[in-house]
Amino acid sequence: MIHSPTALPRHPRQSREKALSGAISAALSALLFANPLAALAQTPTPAADATEDELGAVVVTGSRIRSVDAETAQPVLTITREDLAATGVPTIGDYLQDIAAGGATLNTQRNNAGTGETRVNLRSLGSARTLVLVNGRRWIGSAGSLDGGVNLNSVPLSAVERIEVLKDGASAVYGSDAIAGVVNIILRSDFDGTELEVTTGQTSEGDGETSSAGLTMGARSDRGSVFINASYVEQKIIGAGDREISRVPAFGFNPQDAAAGASPTSPFGQFDAAGRGRVTLIPGRPGTAPSDFKPFNDRVDGYNFAPENFLQTPFSRYSIFGSGRYEVSDEITAVSEVLYSFESNETLLASTPLAFQSNGGAGAGAAFGISRDSVFNPFGSDITRVRRRLVETGGRSTARDVTTFRALFGLSGAFDLSEKYYTWDVGYVFTRSDSVNNVNGAVNLAAVRAAVGPSFRDAAGVAFCGTPNAVIAGCLPLNLTQGPGSVTQAMLNNISITAHDLFQTRQEYLYANLTGDLLELPAGILGMAVGVETRKESGFDSPDAFAAQGLLGGLNARLPTNGGYDVDEAYAEFRVPILADQPFAKGLELSLAGRTSDYSTFGDTTNLKAGIRYQPNDEVVVRASFAEGFRAPDISNLFGGQADGFPNINDPCSRLTAQDPETQRRCVATGVPANGSYIFSGPQQRVTGGSNANLQPETSTSQSIGLVYSPAYIEGLNTTLDFWRVNVENSIVGGLGAQFILDQCYVQTVQNPALCQQITRAASGEIISFFDTATNIGTTDVRGFDLGLNYALPELDFGRFSLAWDTTYLSDYVQEVPGAGPPDNLVGEADTANFVVTWRVRSKLDLRWNSGNWNARLGARFFSSVDDTCTSVEAGIVGLACSDGARTDGDGNAAPEHRIGAVTYFDGQVGYELPWQASIAIGGNNLFRKDPPLAPAAFGNSFDPSYDIPGSFYYLRYTQKF
Repeated sequence: MIHSPTALPRHPRQSREKALSGAISAALSALLFANPLAALAQTPTPAADATEDELGAVVVTGSRIRSVDAETAQPVLTITREDLAATGVPTIGDYLQDIAAGGATLNTQRNNAGTGETRVNLRSLGSARTLVLVNGRRWIGSAGSLDGGVNLNSVPLSAVERIEVLKDGASAVYGSDAIAGVVNIILRSDFDGTELEVTTGQTSEGDGETSSAGLTMGARSDRGSVFINASYVEQKIIGAGDREISRVPAFGFNPQDAAAGASPTSPFGQFDAAGRGRVTLIPGRPGTAPSDFKPFNDRVDGYNFAPENFLQTPFSRYSIFGSGRYEVSDEITAVSEVLYSFESNETLLASTPLAFQSNGGAGAGAAFGISRDSVFNPFGSDITRVRRRLVETGGRSTARDVTTFRALFGLSGAFDLSEKYYTWDVGYVFTRSDSVNNVNGAVNLAAVRAAVGPSFRDAAGVAFCGTPNAVIAGCLPLNLTQGPGSVTQAMLNNISITAHDLFQTRQEYLYANLTGDLLELPAGILGMAVGVETRKESGFDSPDAFAAQGLLGGLNARLPTNGGYDVDEAYAEFRVPILADQPFAKGLELSLAGRTSDYSTFGDTTNLKAGIRYQPNDEVVVRASFAEGFRAPDISNLFGGQADGFPNINDPCSRLTAQDPETQRRCVATGVPANGSYIFSGPQQRVTGGSNANLQPETSTSQSIGLVYSPAYIEGLNTTLDFWRVNVENSIVGGLGAQFILDQCYVQTVQNPALCQQITRAASGEIISFFDTATNIGTTDVRGFDLGLNYALPELDFGRFSLAWDTTYLSDYVQEVPGAGPPDNLVGEADTANFVVTWRVRSKLDLRWNSGNWNARLGARFFSSVDDTCTSVEAGIVGLACSDGARTDGDGNAAPEHRIGAVTYFDGQVGYELPWQASIAIGGNNLFRKDPPLAPAAFGNSFDPSYDIPGSFYYLRYTQKF
């Protein structure tokens, strides 16, 4: 049968809703309760639940209307606290990355291009298109990127009651970002007593130690409750050099072979001096004469940078969460919650690859060489090009301290009006997240330039920068030509810099909601929910001044970001019963929702949603939904810094009379003289790239149709099958390329007028401004099937078994950018060089057993095979490293691929309930030590960070209640 909460009479006059969402903070509860823990402990405690009222009605993610039906018109995956406890993962994000509907995204195994964050990515549409809620309210985006994605590490796992994953679009209910779905993290609130939970574990290799502790306290009475959770998590380093697959740039190949991924920038250097070509120091030679150097050989003189990187990045987090509620009167309840989280994490890259050359090819800040007059120049002529790995720095470390603070204060209540029951809530939410980044191991290129310029020694042999008549104060000549160790600590002190970057996101909003029974219809109550919200979002990225100027050797230049926006929203939702208890129609209801949003940046947008739920009998539910959605441009899209570049282009409007008639017509329409007098003076053109304050929102449509089947002849079995589709249009894309924009405007058969607006010409035809900033272009069409099976077997003499199986089959993932070639179906493909993996099938299976005080779990996680592009693999090894290295595309161009095989990981846990209100569990993940599949194109580690690190992870958990 279809299982749902027990329904009680809908309008009891003697009762009021006791358990309402929200809570009161531990820090402020004393103001409301006057020593609440002691006071509440003296009062009888009723049975209550923070998410289920006395009527048996619950709020299920995807709707704000309370309902007694657990199976709604939308597919929702519920992850219980017991599910979370049955694994050894330290964070919410680690668990969510393993759900079947998830895709590859940031996690703590991504070192290069990582931020220490863990995110969730539903439908592989990107973390910014998955809305994350906590207790039904929007959570703040990451301070480290300002791209709208949420760092799940900021929410403590030990405070979680359950997680609901809505696998459907929901912008009509929740607003922006709910394109792929919604993750709603419901925190514990209704708790009485004290609980301590401690977990510790490490890998089978004896590293990667992870430990966590959570202390939970709560008390409740008939007037209210208070809840406090303090938690700590620490995850230690696993070095890339600690695993065979990751201790070399390309597994199975010579680690010094630059054609196999080794860096051509080594501590022995690579130097271009007049008439000598590229030379490098012969190991063991002093580097004081030209004879100490040999021609650089890419195959043997490369540098193995891999062991210097992290394979698992370290992080620690302290957090405290407090919540509570207090019935001010029979009609009004005060609620509040406060969370404070402090996280430290670190990523480590190989030592700085210092690069500069006289013509500036290494960057505007590195347009210099080593002077012929430097005391450390052994060639007697200017060294025009230098590549030297500064192993003396010990690596490029980015240490981040991330602080998140969130507070909610509100009132809620219930009332009867015309014999109809209503609940309401109003409140204010403030959240702020700050990230302070300290980057060590970089060098100041301005100081390097002075240090490799002319220098001299005095009579005592002491070296000085400059000339005897013009000494450069505060400068020490830099020795780059004499091999590892030639850069002394004093020299490092002269050129090194610790960069300090500051990031912040800030969110505050007011909300008001009303839900209740609007009308009595023949088939039941017409339920409704209405509400308004006004929200402010802001943020900034303030890079170190040297980084903003492009003067940090070993780090990318980055310009400041600063901005924000306001949004006012209103929504309405209705649940309309059409049929009830009729032949072949035990229930039929329609759900409707709409939300209008007015942004200060782009204007207003309205999004609608409709769903239908048909239950012909006790065993079957048929459900379907259609939803419009959107994602507002984020702060980085709108307010990121802009910078000029000078790419080579071919202007189609140059020498216009030589072009085809259609190109001539388009060029003349944009101001180019028709007589062909304009001649492009290139080949380089100044082009401005970066953010775009005129961006419009991404838009989407979502459809789903599904079946829920619970056969009466198999008690305890519940199955679901849903077809779904998400189509995203107006995708926000940055950096299309100057030539692409020109061709789209003037050459392609179908013109893109929007891109033409990014080019401004003078009356002479000359381009006076050219913007290659973020723009709305392209579509993504994703569709597939979700299959769920839950079976609680009848109890046997030796215990009770239960089975949960969740599978997602991705049938299509088609991306298209007009003019960029035919649409490409990415299902079963990967680009691990850019951390993109699109599995056709992901599946998760849990088998559990309980008997008396014993319990056990066996789990399996399945990833289907994918074909990884090998275009980034060096030509010298592509045929050997990639399984289909000789592959070509339809036009005969090289398109090598590598088959990444399917993988299944097995996890397990055994637990025992101890007689003194305690429990103990021991478990392991990847029990059979399955190695990750080889990916030659993956950066650095030869496997993608979506897969488990080689080796098993074992853990022990102890829980004590008081």
